[in-house]
Amino acid sequence: MKQHKKKDGSIIDIECSNSATIFKGQKLIFCICRDITQRKHLENEIKYLASTDILTELPNRNEF
Repeated sequence: MKQHKKKDGSIIDIECSNSATIFKGQKLIFCICRDITQRKHLENEIKYLASTDILTELPNRNEF
């Protein structure tokens, strides 16, 4: 995972994957980058909910 700056100046989390192939005798390299900002936000929310008591907002016993 990496972070990149968009044209508007905002920072996003991205995930990159690379692959290579040979096509008509030439080696081609593909790089696919996906915006995973929403996924990272949801992961952080799940971690918070799993480790915090909802009523008191204190760490729960799983956190200890």
